[in-house]
Amino acid sequence: MCLACIEASISSNSLKPGESAELKVSYDTTDYVGKDEKHIHIYSNDPLAPDKWISLYVETEALSIPNLTPDLTN
Repeated sequence: MCLACIEASISSNSLKPGESAELKVSYDTTDYVGKDEKHIHIYSNDPLAPDKWISLYVETEALSIPNLTPDLTN
């Protein structure tokens, strides 16, 4: 299981009421096969929604790479 395979960045750390920001999340599935679940916890000073959870569900499959051997007899 990958513990550091998720990265998140936000376009602004400080927002005024009514403003928004873009949250970008990347998930590195290199060398990982199977199902996984990650969570992002967002804290704010909004009294109506002081924190939010975003759940990410990922399922990856192994790709088979064909063995290509050239026919050099021709």
